[in-house]
Amino acid sequence: VLTPKNQKAIVRCKLLRNRHNFALFLYSGVCCAATAFYLHREGQLFNWNRLLCIPVEGTWLRPLSLSFTLSKLWEWGDTAFLVWLGSTPPQFLHKYHHATTFWLFCFATNLPAPEKLGMLLNGGVHTLMYWHYWKPWPKRLVPMITALQIIQLSICIYAWTVTPSECPAFKNVLTEHPAAFLTPYAMVPVFLWLFLVFFAKRFILRKPKKPMATSAPGESDSSSKTKTSVPLTKRAPDLRPIVAITDAPRRKRD
Repeated sequence: VLTPKNQKAIVRCKLLRNRHNFALFLYSGVCCAATAFYLHREGQLFNWNRLLCIPVEGTWLRPLSLSFTLSKLWEWGDTAFLVWLGSTPPQFLHKYHHATTFWLFCFATNLPAPEKLGMLLNGGVHTLMYWHYWKPWPKRLVPMITALQIIQLSICIYAWTVTPSECPAFKNVLTEHPAAFLTPYAMVPVFLWLFLVFFAKRFILRKPKKPMATSAPGESDSSSKTKTSVPLTKRAPDLRPIVAITDAPRRKRD
């Protein structure tokens, strides 16, 4: 029902998407910078134990954390714009990630380090990501965003895992609150795996474009001659639409 039906509506929707991306770029940057400032001022930015164990209750970082958690609902707008303006449906990675991230951050506030690292690292990655969505980066730099997302997820799940053994105040969290402690393991490792697969498929295992008019390796000379003996006037109409079809989506992704 909300899908734009005409060119004017599409232009208006793209303008709204652009503003959405710019606003989240600014907001994520503010959250990342504010958290880094707080952690540096409190001597936690480069002190792993203090970062893990000192909670944020009673500080201005807690309302910032609450707003950051609520911003995960705001990010559902990404999915809406993909549905409205995208040429293909959102991938499973996108849908699962956006459907569960809000609930994950609700659990993350139970331990100090994931709460602070969420704003610092996730805020930093999302600053770069929404910057790219707003003003696309050069193609060679795009893999960096996914790589940083993978690193961020790895650090956060590690911090979550070691907190009970590193912080006496939280040593009984697994026995006292098993559901709250174990639930994030149903999300973050899944995110990590899906992002690794996505990164490998898109940036490492991506197949190069095959030449259109060359013979395959190992073909005999006779087969090559047979193929090239077809008049070009007969093949040209078939090649043009193939080039158009294969090139168009690539331009759109870039």
